[in-house]
Amino acid sequence: MKKLIVVLLSTLIYFACSEKKEGQSINENKVKRIASVNYPLHFFVTQIGGIKVDAIYPIPTDVDPVYWEPTAEDIILYQEADLILLNGAGYAKWVDKVSLPQSKMINTSLSFKDKYIDLEEGQTHSHGPEGEHEHKGFAFTTWLDFNNTIIQVEEVYKALSNLLPDSEETFKSNLQSLKNDIADLHKKMKAAAKKIEGTTLVASHPVYQYLSNGYNLKIISFHWEPDQLPDDMMWEGFEKILASSKATIMLWEDTPLIEVNDKLMNLGVKPIVFNPCANTPASGDFLSIMKTNIVNLGDL
Repeated sequence: MKKLIVVLLSTLIYFACSEKKEGQSINENKVKRIASVNYPLHFFVTQIGGIKVDAIYPIPTDVDPVYWEPTAEDIILYQEADLILLNGAGYAKWVDKVSLPQSKMINTSLSFKDKYIDLEEGQTHSHGPEGEHEHKGFAFTTWLDFNNTIIQVEEVYKALSNLLPDSEETFKSNLQSLKNDIADLHKKMKAAAKKIEGTTLVASHPVYQYLSNGYNLKIISFHWEPDQLPDDMMWEGFEKILASSKATIMLWEDTPLIEVNDKLMNLGVKPIVFNPCANTPASGDFLSIMKTNIVNLGDL
């Protein structure tokens, strides 16, 4: 009987240890989950990490990620991720309101925080599902200066390599390919900006500060939405700015209403779509959207 008990105990201990080892192996070899706070970072993860990572991005396409408010389920997704990639410059303020593991968070723009652009006095307005909000603090579309973009993709690469050192060579190759594409965007953007050098542009929204700084463009921003009609007071203020600036180009995040488009054309202003691509595009990807933006600007 004693021998039987010893054998049974030994067998139980063996299977218990075997199950533990199997569980450890599965955990060690699982695909790492990388959560991002906006689409550009999510795109960089997919391009650099490839099949080595599971890119998490739960933000609906009809919401501006900078003002997105996550559900409890969304927060759990971020909490359980192996890495959380932040844009920095005050982007995604929800991050400061919830409990996220500090050790997993990477601010991809931290190395150039001294170059963050201060916003002018905030102005409250509303658009889209996120409702009323205010632009204040720092300008946050850092990636519209492609010099910044390259720094941010390098930070993504470093974070992934630290997490998965065995895949570093794969990540490095993918990084170089992505950097080449972004360097090409930078070159073409410089050429497009050169063509309109000295020209004042107006913009429908205050999101082009890094584009302005990075490519020596003078841009005066308004708070107009592509799916809304400006009221008489807004048009009056706009025409006063036109009279003093002599602007003939207006940048839009998306195509404005036909009534707005026609009135702008009658005022001698050409609407140009320059999509910041903060969220997942309906078609294409970050690179193709930026190429289209540059073509739109360069074809003037």
